[in-house]
Amino acid sequence: MKKIKITLSILIIILLGWVIWASLKNTWSTRNRSAPKSSEPVNKQASMVIKNPHYSHTNEEAVKEWELNAKSALFFKEKNLAVFKDVVVTFYAKDGKSYTLSGDEGELSTDTQNMRVTGNVVGKGYLGEFHTNSLQYDAKNKKITTADQVQFQSKQFGVEGKGMVVDVDKKKLTLLNDIRAQGKKK
Repeated sequence: MKKIKITLSILIIILLGWVIWASLKNTWSTRNRSAPKSSEPVNKQASMVIKNPHYSHTNEEAVKEWELNAKSALFFKEKNLAVFKDVVVTFYAKDGKSYTLSGDEGELSTDTQNMRVTGNVVGKGYLGEFHTNSLQYDAKNKKITTADQVQFQSKQFGVEGKGMVVDVDKKKLTLLNDIRAQGKKK
């Protein structure tokens, strides 16, 4: 019986020693491990960094189609890409009416003039206001689209749905799926 107690005590001491050794080894290797080298900051990879940029686009007839303002911009010449923070884009329809989009971030393909706006996206026009998470602008077709949830509010009613298409020239907003409407109370 005495031999069993001694053997168990020795096994417990060995096991306890092994646990302490493993813990210390893990702590030492974590301390000695160098921090992973992060990739170069995005703004150092940019060809140009601009504060408070203003950018506009005109068509072949020299008519302004849209203009963009932001808090900051990073231009990547090799990628034909501009990345904006706190972006506001104003689109102009053929009849002169304007629509404004704002969001936390935006991307502009400088060769196609296609855009993407993400984060707290708000669209305002003469018909009302919509809110969504992200949207894309197809410059060739002059259409704004999203697959995200959208809430639209006008003076007369509110509508929400999933997915949206806005035809800038035709001044037409279409919600695509799961549409729910609510009239305003007088």
